[in-house]
Amino acid sequence: MPIISFFAFDKWHGGKPGAEQLQLDHPVWQALPAVQSNRAYQVDFMTWMNHGVIANGKKVDDVLQVLA
Repeated sequence: MPIISFFAFDKWHGGKPGAEQLQLDHPVWQALPAVQSNRAYQVDFMTWMNHGVIANGKKVDDVLQVLA
């Protein structure tokens, strides 16, 4: 079974604009099996770091969208 990964960036506390791309270009990130097989998906940070009925429903929606 292929590995699927979800990742989120906290852009509110990030450094300079575009800092996320530096992480995505890093060799360690590029070596991850999910990244190499194009199965790494960015999700909304605020949704995935919160709890509750609405946030959890949105997380389920994100997962179903990837699996569909």
